[in-house]
Amino acid sequence: MPGKTKNKIILLLAVVVLSGVPAVYAICDDCKIKGCPTGQRCMGDSCCTALSVEEYCHSIGFLYDITDPEACNILGEKCENLSDATDIEEATKLLCRQCQGDCELKKFLKDIETAVYGIAAGLAILMLIVNGVYILTSQDPEVRDNAKKSIVYIIIALILIIIAVEFVKYVLG
Repeated sequence: MPGKTKNKIILLLAVVVLSGVPAVYAICDDCKIKGCPTGQRCMGDSCCTALSVEEYCHSIGFLYDITDPEACNILGEKCENLSDATDIEEATKLLCRQCQGDCELKKFLKDIETAVYGIAAGLAILMLIVNGVYILTSQDPEVRDNAKKSIVYIIIALILIIIAVEFVKYVLG
């Protein structure tokens, strides 16, 4: 391990131990060439970290909140300003773009989630109405039973959609 990197890690660990802050660390040793330890990711500034991209970006100061519709644009403007600056390291500029990309991806996935919920809810309401009409108007007991079963299946399908979307959110962090 080169001397500068070793000193950075020792200094970081000393600060963490003395401050009582939980150990959230990043090993900055050109991970693009050497790779990262298992369970860590290589960030745009060549540091390995076990944090999610969003957590790492926030710890460096590239903050964004995907519930704010303008968050990714604001971060993009910040990255543009960094790109024009000559006194900023290239690794910091790359990290800013990585954070902006993460923001855009999460925003896109949130839009897909909203669309899936909207379409599923619309279809479910339509199917519930149709099956409700069958229950109310049919003289045939078999048709009414099928309509009741369909309503149960619709409710199960909605529950499965909610579980699937939450699972995808959990997996993507």
